Amino acid sequence: MPAPSMASLPPTPQRRAISIGSVFAGLAATIVLFPILAVGAIVADVLRGVRSFRFARLGLFIGNILMIETGGILSAGYLWVRAGFGRRFDGAASRQRHSNLQYWYTSSLLQSARNFCGLEIEVIGLEHAKAGNAIVLGRHCSLVDALLPSSVFGQFGHQIKYVLAGGLRWAPNIDIVSGRLDNTFVSRAAASSKADFERLRSMAGRLDNASIAAIFPEGTFFTEQRREKALKRIAKRRPNELARAEALRHVLPPQAAGTFTLLDGAPTADVILMGHVGFESLSTLADIRDSVPSTTPVRLKLWRIPRSEVPDDPDLRIDWIYDLWAQLDDWIDENR
Repeated sequence: MPAPSMASLPPTPQRRAISIGSVFAGLAATIVLFPILAVGAIVADVLRGVRSFRFARLGLFIGNILMIETGGILSAGYLWVRAGFGRRFDGAASRQRHSNLQYWYTSSLLQSARNFCGLEIEVIGLEHAKAGNAIVLGRHCSLVDALLPSSVFGQFGHQIKYVLAGGLRWAPNIDIVSGRLDNTFVSRAAASSKADFERLRSMAGRLDNASIAAIFPEGTFFTEQRREKALKRIAKRRPNELARAEALRHVLPPQAAGTFTLLDGAPTADVILMGHVGFESLSTLADIRDSVPSTTPVRLKLWRIPRSEVPDDPDLRIDWIYDLWAQLDDWIDENR
């Protein structure tokens, strides 16, 4: 489900009161009701003939997520105190601590999915993640794949500069921790504001060998309905791109403005293409429920493109990004 727009978000105090309060209340209720919930989940599995104990696994997974969320919120509070009650968030030490917390949070969520849902991820081309000063262009087809840049690149100590949908601020750890880091929250609207692009360019200008930027050029999850809608929009506004867009079978046509803004702001950064197969069935909460336990490993592949191979000319860049997307589309088709 697309995240709500930035404009629809309530003020920060009210939003955090709701989101943080919901996490604490959910964890408290889970602890108090655990015996009843555990028995209920096991009975449901037995009555439905689910030998894999799907509902029991899901219950443990949800409980663990609430624990991770709570741990992240409390850790963020500690880091606020340690940063002089928020006065030294811009210091290098504070940024690194928050980056470590962001890595812990995303990695812990994926580890929880491994432990309770059977998720396995096979990474191809991990060596391309070791060096920083790069812009990651990721495939986006599920609720899970947004965690990948932090988990994959954070293990090498890189600080991740995300381009995130503003509605993700409803997730308290993303709202608090990512909000303190050098991330940019933007509107999902097709035409982002001038201020959004200025923030992207400024963020990209701070890329260095110890950091990477991550953006999802599709803008939202792939569905056939969204593909048709995107093709109609391209036919109306950019008909010269239509043939290339129609050739893409498994990914949405790239919305390149954000990517090109990052490239302009970081003129020495390489590009890393991040593709994966196996997350397609995890685009909704119902999909996640029905996929437990997972029996097919997710395959993730990284391609690193040296900056010398990225054209500067705007017209050539359009062909270049469609070439990348065609390469990704073909790889998905071969590995589904």
